[in-house]
Amino acid sequence: MLVEAAKAVGVDLLIWSGLDSVTDSSGGIITHFDSKATVTEYARKSGVPFVVVQAGFYASNFLSTFKPRKQADGSYVVAVPFRPGTVLPVIDMEDYGLFVREAIESPAFGAGTEVLSCGELISMNDCVSKLAQSM
Repeated sequence: MLVEAAKAVGVDLLIWSGLDSVTDSSGGIITHFDSKATVTEYARKSGVPFVVVQAGFYASNFLSTFKPRKQADGSYVVAVPFRPGTVLPVIDMEDYGLFVREAIESPAFGAGTEVLSCGELISMNDCVSKLAQSM
């Protein structure tokens, strides 16, 4: 509906917070979270001028979904679906708007481009170390 509404009113540029297909990225192991990828694909075919701005892994996930849990021995466990050496593109959502603004204002971007946003590339090992220091 969003794409059709943008098309109907003739927007100059639609900024879309998209994501890649998790089904494709995981080789079919994870088969949900693809709704944004479906919209992106639909928009590409629609002719609506749009830019996809993809957010990295939200830092706030460590305060909610992947919150460290204290164990009886005083240590903490962080249950995440990543290997310890996996490098994540982490972003604080307060910074996300800076990337959106750049997508709107910069001549380097325009219809059909993608902006991949993150504030820091950090391994899970380093991330857990930082979390432990803040506990």
